[in-house]
Amino acid sequence: MYMSTCFRYNKRKLLAVLSVVFATIAIFTAGYFGGEHHVCNIQQITSTYRNWKMAYLRAANSQMSRVIDPEMGNVTVSEGIGYGMLFSVAQDDPSVFKCLWKYAQYYMDDNGLMNWKIDADGNVIGTGAASDADEDMAYALLLASKKWKNPSYLKNAQTLVKSIQMHEIDSRYVLLPGDKWRVNPPLNPSYISPQYYKVFEKFDYTFWDKVYNVNFEILISSADRQTGLFPDWINYDRSLNSDNSNYGYDAIRVPIRLLYTYQAEKDSQSATLLAKIYNYVSNKSSLVAGYSLNGNPLVRYLNTSYLASYAAVASYNNQTAFIRKCWKN
Repeated sequence: MYMSTCFRYNKRKLLAVLSVVFATIAIFTAGYFGGEHHVCNIQQITSTYRNWKMAYLRAANSQMSRVIDPEMGNVTVSEGIGYGMLFSVAQDDPSVFKCLWKYAQYYMDDNGLMNWKIDADGNVIGTGAASDADEDMAYALLLASKKWKNPSYLKNAQTLVKSIQMHEIDSRYVLLPGDKWRVNPPLNPSYISPQYYKVFEKFDYTFWDKVYNVNFEILISSADRQTGLFPDWINYDRSLNSDNSNYGYDAIRVPIRLLYTYQAEKDSQSATLLAKIYNYVSNKSSLVAGYSLNGNPLVRYLNTSYLASYAAVASYNNQTAFIRKCWKN
């Protein structure tokens, strides 16, 4: 089955906000994951979190909360729930975390994974799961189990990781976009989270080690050799997807996920990929919100989502001046 609805739904508005949140988490949690350098102080992050809750967090009922997209009729996508769980655990907010996770559980499909799109009235209007959201939720559950010493979250994480393993990783250990896609579907590099797979190895080392290696190779092969930029989507055979081959609102998450990995592993692969993008963007006289893979600008403006991605690129080797410039824009 080919879940084309993922292509039809324009996630740009919501993703633009959430990518900033995700980058903020990555930089803020450098110490939490073993990194040494912080450029965003706690007050800035706390303010970002407070503003995010006011704008996008809504109660679904007395026990569940959801993240809304005001630009799309207040729908909820599973991606937003995953980001919200990451952000709330980073900000030590167990009540918000609990309510978001209950919402995700309520809307799980027959594979134990959250349906990807829910309307404002609570109806499932996008069936099937999105693997990036599922990974974020599983990782957030592991963080929560450790931070709040909650064994039920560890059990939930183990169950969710197993569902991802069974339904969103194919026989070649390739991460699929979700659990309802046809054989050999297009792939999204920004869904790949190498650091998560290292953590998931605690449940099944052999399997997740293979997932880590196979999908890191996908990242390496999909990066442009000159600019280092990533496409939003690629075909299963690793060729460019003609409809989604720009450094767009999906692809800007790749550096953020690589930053997570580098902070934890100090690995040369993440460093090399981040360095190539940094060398390209840091030498631009002006930056914009969108490029073709060969570096041609797609627009004339710059926004905070892209600035967050550029800041993440520079964070791996503490390029403080460039990072501060990004956050001040």
